Amino acid sequence: MAEQTIGVERPPCQWEREGVETAARALSCSSPGSLERAGRRTDTPGMARILIVDDDEVTRIILGRILQDVGHEVAFAGDGLSALETLRRQDFDVVVTDLAMPGMNGLRLIRHLRETSGAPPVIAISGQNAEQLLLANDYGAVATLYKPVDRKRLQAAVADAYQARNPWAQIQC
Repeated sequence: MAEQTIGVERPPCQWEREGVETAARALSCSSPGSLERAGRRTDTPGMARILIVDDDEVTRIILGRILQDVGHEVAFAGDGLSALETLRRQDFDVVVTDLAMPGMNGLRLIRHLRETSGAPPVIAISGQNAEQLLLANDYGAVATLYKPVDRKRLQAAVADAYQARNPWAQIQC
């Protein structure tokens, strides 16, 4: 598999070098096709249910692993329209979305969710320019992060978003 980068020029990480199959094994998935249902139920109080929206499968896997490492349950969508369909079927505490995606991009998703009663808070991520992240804030994102995403910053942003929506919950990051 050819080397890939996620949003910015940098050396590829181990998962990028070895491909999606390695990342799938890291998430204890039986095959890359099972990645979309890789979320694990934790039933631990204070752990969030998070929807990760990104058109890049490797990025979804990496972000999912970062959040699963601290006990969160994750689910995945490859674009904004798939995310909306998933949100209609299931409840989530937080949405983490990329901004640059084909079809319904992250900015349109954020605007749509802002107009929806009871929608979860959204964290926007992007490897694009800072203007996109500023627009995401204007559209209603509770936090913005640059790619490549720092593990601790992502975990802290999710904890803050979850805490704001569930003020009585205790969450660890």
